[in-house]
Amino acid sequence: MNKIKRALAALAGCWRKSRVSIIIVVLLAFGVIIAGLHDVGIVMGILAAAVILVEMTRRWRRTRNFIIMFAASFLGMIFLSFLDIEVVKPLVYFIGGEGAVSRTVFDVINQVISLIILFFGLAGLLTGFFGTIITGTVNLVTLVKRRKNEVKT
Repeated sequence: MNKIKRALAALAGCWRKSRVSIIIVVLLAFGVIIAGLHDVGIVMGILAAAVILVEMTRRWRRTRNFIIMFAASFLGMIFLSFLDIEVVKPLVYFIGGEGAVSRTVFDVINQVISLIILFFGLAGLLTGFFGTIITGTVNLVTLVKRRKNEVKT
């Protein structure tokens, strides 16, 4: 019973901490809907995805994690593009014929995959890149401070 109370308290604490992030993501999502997928809408969509990723990686303190995130985002973008162009489209053409490729259902699936690549792929690259720089700098500064304190004593 005590474990359940601690788990619920931790969940409530996460909710309080991430409430601002949720509000920002919702506002940016409404901005994308209003602005459409033009220049401003795409930037707002990438920012919304970046806020989600930053919230997920907020507790990361190791530079290696952000490097892995950067590489995984890069490879994931390539893999999803390959999957969309080289696997899904020929499979739909093979199963449904030439008319199936131009149908609305395939267009919706194609657009969803493209938006995932655009928003979360680019946001993952940016979060991984800047997270690597920030955690690397912080780790370097703490290492220099430790060495300085060791030299003094």
